[in-house]
Amino acid sequence: DEFQDTSEAQNELVRLLSGGEFARVTVVGDDKQSIYRWRDARVQNLRDFAGAEKFLRVNHRSTQGILDLAHHFVITDPYFAARAEDIRLAADRGASEVPICVFHPPDGFPKSFDLEARSLSAWILSVTGRLGEKSPFAFYRAAHTPLDFGDVAVLMRSQSEYSGLAEYER
Repeated sequence: DEFQDTSEAQNELVRLLSGGEFARVTVVGDDKQSIYRWRDARVQNLRDFAGAEKFLRVNHRSTQGILDLAHHFVITDPYFAARAEDIRLAADRGASEVPICVFHPPDGFPKSFDLEARSLSAWILSVTGRLGEKSPFAFYRAAHTPLDFGDVAVLMRSQSEYSGLAEYER
């Protein structure tokens, strides 16, 4: 499991233990989740593995909105774009009542932590009903009961001095 996170040495060890050609070996992995390059993980181990490839089509953890958003970002990589329909997932949990919003500048626009933080603040005030009629997110306000502040989560890329955290804290 998690074969996308094996190093070249680990891959070679599994190959040798299996008799030299990965005989009687099954691996499980997801090359979209390869995040351990800094630990010498080599996603190519999974991509080069000889054998039948099986795709899991149903996700049991996330709602469809999260899966669709992740798919949108993943297929910007040409490797995944060529396999877009093979790797598309359906959520057995269906859709969610909770809105999903990503604050990220469009391609070609400079990154602005200040603009991102202000947009996020407006979104939070809107979904909690604090902007009322002034809300730029009228589509949400009209269709949903306001959330409590405790129902809102903000996921940050990191908390380094270069992450924009200071702008968010203001």
